[in-house]
Amino acid sequence: MNSLQKLMLNGNPLSGCRPSEFVSLIALEYLDLSWNKFNGPIASTLGDFLKLYQLNLSNYHFSQGIPFKLEKLVQLNDLDLSHNSLEGSIPLEISNTESLHTLNLSHNNLSGSIPSSFEGMHNLSYGDISYNELEEIGKLNSLMKLDLSNKQLSGSIPTSLGELTNLTSLYLCNKNLSSTIPNEIGKLKSLVELILSKNQLNSSIPTSLGIPFKLEKLVQLNELDLSHNSLEGSIPPENSNMESLQTLNLSNNNLLGFIPSSLEGMHSLSYVDVSYNELEGPLPNIRAFRQALPEALQGNKGLCGNVEGLQPCTPGSRKDRKRCTSLLKEVAWLQF
Repeated sequence: MNSLQKLMLNGNPLSGCRPSEFVSLIALEYLDLSWNKFNGPIASTLGDFLKLYQLNLSNYHFSQGIPFKLEKLVQLNDLDLSHNSLEGSIPLEISNTESLHTLNLSHNNLSGSIPSSFEGMHNLSYGDISYNELEEIGKLNSLMKLDLSNKQLSGSIPTSLGELTNLTSLYLCNKNLSSTIPNEIGKLKSLVELILSKNQLNSSIPTSLGIPFKLEKLVQLNELDLSHNSLEGSIPPENSNMESLQTLNLSNNNLLGFIPSSLEGMHSLSYVDVSYNELEGPLPNIRAFRQALPEALQGNKGLCGNVEGLQPCTPGSRKDRKRCTSLLKEVAWLQF
């Protein structure tokens, strides 16, 4: 067994044994012990498997903290410690695993800040630290995907997120984030997915959906979810510059007024949900609205159009809409 390179014992009702009992398997490169019934601390002897490149201990029922000896696994590419009962802070030494591409610490009881030493983890491209009690985000400049969905996270969104300029996906689905989105998020021009749903984000929407930066800068964005917040005001016409957007969810806010006709230029848009706002007037004449399900449009003040569940538009509604659009352009010109 000393030459064994891959060991998968996941999804079994194993209990009682520990990774320390595998200490003789010094050639192991892949170890998966997830979804078992082990308990207690993570054995520090795991740090002796120096050839490991993938280690999955999720749903292992581990408790206590992350053992420092894990930093000896310098060839590790993938580490999954999610869905356990790990406590305490993330040790500084874990940043010595410089080959790490994927790190999943979600659904634990970790607290404190992400160590600043993580800045040296240049190969880390995916990090999931959701559902912990972490307070501050350090600089993880190489990250491409970050999930901070967490019921414990509250207050304002950390401005340090703006330093993660390689991010393509950012998930901040919580119940306690409030205020507006910091200007620094506008630096994330590689974003493809931005999910900010189920928070308490508020503010009026003069030109940027209650967000201080202009969304049109995020030209690569495919999915934007701002649903279940407290956003107010009208939908700005400038958002039509997000020509790559495919999915737009603005449901369950306090948006009002007309949906800008400029959205008709968003030819990539295939799904839209504007339900439960105070919107009125005709729908933009694009596929996403024409093919929208009734539940994606319901709960508004008076939307109209040739869509199931809505009243047909009257000539007056279109005229009023053009008048409103003209007034918006005049105001924008005067401000300029």
